[in-house]
This record gives sequence, structure tokens and C-alpha cells, in this order.
Amino acid sequence: MRGTISGTLDAEDYLAAQRLHQAAANARFLKLDIGLLLLGATIWGIARAWPGAAGWDGVGIIFIVGGAAAICIQLLMARIVAPRLWRRHFRQQKTAQTPFEYRVDADGLHVRTAHGQAMRPWNVFHKVRQNDRLVLLYHNDVLFEILAKRWFSDPEDIAGLLRHLPAPVR
Repeated sequence: MRGTISGTLDAEDYLAAQRLHQAAANARFLKLDIGLLLLGATIWGIARAWPGAAGWDGVGIIFIVGGAAAICIQLLMARIVAPRLWRRHFRQQKTAQTPFEYRVDADGLHVRTAHGQAMRPWNVFHKVRQNDRLVLLYHNDVLFEILAKRWFSDPEDIAGLLRHLPAPVR
């Protein structure tokens, strides 16, 4: 990576970062919800087909309704509630709305804003996630640096940044 990168996050960057951060957990919960739905359908089907399982069809219906309700709630949260909450959090966090300047060297990631500066050694990063818009560098499972890819002048600069991370993190 050559020199420094700089830019300002906007609300859409923040929302994209939160979506990327939540993606794995949302996928796990969706699989669980679908599993409940399928388990309920299986119990219901067996109860309907086998006379010895009389009364179990109600249990199957409870699982079906529970799984379907969980899917609906998850979609409502992901599409409506969470984005509103994340937008509010972004508006409240004034430091996230000021320009950031990053510099990369062998020692770590240096960050400077109007509110201060810091250097994060490479070994503090726990994991990395990225999509076509952002790179998230995690300090722990819930705390991360947001780097917008549009701040980089060359895609090779992103690869250069990621090469500095410890091998298990990449």
C-alpha cells in the first residue's frame, strides 16, 4: 500500500458494515428456523400417517408455526428494525462521521481523525471480513475498523493491507 488512504464514512457504509458483520449470525439463525419448520412438518406428517402417533400432529403444528414465525421476525428485524437502529447509532456517533486517515506500515495500522490518533499493531486483529464495498478489521468478535474500499486508489492496495495481517486472520 502506498502512502495513506483517507475518507469519510456515510450512513450507507455504516449500514453495509453492520449487515456484513451480522451476515454469518443471520445465516445460522435462518438455518435453525428452517430446521424447526422442517422438524415440525416431519412430526406432523408422521402423526398424520401413523395411527400410533395420534395427538402428535399438534406438536408438529407448533414447530411449523414457531419456525415460520421466527423466519418472519428475523426478516422484519433484518429489513426494517435493524437498519433504523443502525442509522440512529450512526447519527449519534459523531466521531464516525469525521474524515479518517489511515497509514499502513510493518508496525501496524495508523489511524488519525480530528478527534485523535492511534496505532493498532497487526497482531491485535482477530479476523477480517470484506465484501465489494468494505473491509472490516476485527479487534474482537464485535469491535471492528471499517475501511471503505472506495478510499483505496488501487485494488492492489487492499491486498497489500491484508498481507500485513497475521496468517490465521487472512
